[in-house]
Amino acid sequence: MALIQSDLDSVVVSWPESKQNEWFTFVLARLKNAQESKIRLSSLEQRYLVQFLSKWSLASAEKVELLNYLNDYKPRTRLGMDQLPNGSEWYQSKLNYFGGSVEKPLNWMQLLTIKLGESDEVKAIALDYQNIKTSLTEQFLALRCKPQDGVDWQYHYVHLVNTATNCSFEMTKVERQYWLTLMLLDVGMHYQGWTTQLAEQYLRSRIDGDDEIIEAILQHVSLYPASVFVFWGSL
Repeated sequence: MALIQSDLDSVVVSWPESKQNEWFTFVLARLKNAQESKIRLSSLEQRYLVQFLSKWSLASAEKVELLNYLNDYKPRTRLGMDQLPNGSEWYQSKLNYFGGSVEKPLNWMQLLTIKLGESDEVKAIALDYQNIKTSLTEQFLALRCKPQDGVDWQYHYVHLVNTATNCSFEMTKVERQYWLTLMLLDVGMHYQGWTTQLAEQYLRSRIDGDDEIIEAILQHVSLYPASVFVFWGSL
């Protein structure tokens, strides 16, 4: 996950060739060690890395070895955290943090289902889905709020919870329905183990978007578990 969210194309590619080869070897070793601990990449993470390496101009033995390994790699079958060791507990901690409430995932599902049932069915807004290195949550807040300093590199050292809490903004009906939809999708993927097909079907029933938009939303929800719950207090 961290590899995808890192700015690989502007950092690693600029290194000397010897250092790039050290990086290939390091990544390969980490992937092999992770498999021994029953930690596997998702199909999304595998596909991203293969595409990235395939575009890399350097043609070294170290790069070819890593690329071959990834091409033969068997990713975990679902995109969510539920298939990772202690994934359910890890996800619960993220829900507690971003949601500001100690609720079990099933309780969240019930709350979200009720909220969605109370709302008129509306379609989603269009956000900048292309940049998966910045979460949809952070992108939305950046347009409306003064960012609060944080310590998490994954969110570019922006404290999402404090930023949302200390910012006053009103959501439109469309935006409200959008974030509720993503919250339910988040729990479905990371706790209930929704398959990619089931997640896509759910999104298509609620989101007015083409295949590219649907896939991008799944990528964001997969890469930034529970972060959408910072908006719960605004709904």
